Amino acid sequence: MKSPYCFLLTILLSAITVSCITKMEEVPDSDNKIVVLDNILYTKAITNNYTIKSAAVVGDSLVLEVTASGCSGSSWIFKAFDSEVIAESYPIQRYMRISLDNKELCLAVITRRVAFNLKPIRTTGYNNIIINLDKWSVQLLYSY
Repeated sequence: MKSPYCFLLTILLSAITVSCITKMEEVPDSDNKIVVLDNILYTKAITNNYTIKSAAVVGDSLVLEVTASGCSGSSWIFKAFDSEVIAESYPIQRYMRISLDNKELCLAVITRRVAFNLKPIRTTGYNNIIINLDKWSVQLLYSY
């Protein structure tokens, strides 16, 4: 039979572990942000203050889980930029970059879910686009 101290230690460690996990925020469809087609903004976008944990195309949306330091992540401002460069392959390829405006000075690690509307990158004459997302190693297929 285990001692009560072992039991209490297990409970304490479990509580500490759970308290360090940040709940993922759901992003409603109405909060979908639009991808901006602008090579200058794409080039100037700040990308060194976050990590992409997951990326997927869901319907007409690019859905990301992004991790960065902060207090709550509630004041973060995300933007997505397309380089306006189209690689002539089949399917065609486009290049995108996400920027995060994060003024929170806390050291907690926060993960947020964010979605971007991909309709602006649709290209006449094509119904599939490969998205090369900066800071994400896997190409994403957008079919419409």
